[in-house]
Amino acid sequence: MPEAFGDALVKALDSRIARRKESRVEISGDRWAFRQAAAVLTAFHLPSLRPYPPETDPSAAGPIVLLDDVVPAPGWRAEQLHMLKAEVRREALARLGTRARMIEALAANPQRRRDAFQARFEAWIAGESPHIFCA
Repeated sequence: MPEAFGDALVKALDSRIARRKESRVEISGDRWAFRQAAAVLTAFHLPSLRPYPPETDPSAAGPIVLLDDVVPAPGWRAEQLHMLKAEVRREALARLGTRARMIEALAANPQRRRDAFQARFEAWIAGESPHIFCA
């Protein structure tokens, strides 16, 4: 008797998930340090990014390790700014774990851009509630 479509689909998805798990690349400590620093920045100049924790040697690999993790920041292409891909940012913020560590990660890049989005994100990290204006 032919296999039901639903069973075949489940089997194919299970196989795909298994292959994905096998092919996951181990992320180096240097790469995580740059991911964590970038996770608290809405946009950044890749060559200027400093790692978090700061004891990571930035010359060991440098921010170039993030090339697969970033995209050009919309509206900032002329300034050559980048931002982390959403899934990478989620992982890095989860790895940071606490607002205190996020604040420490911000301190790794004191020369960061401070546009409205960055200011709002930093306020959220600091625990400030957003201002909501009603017309």
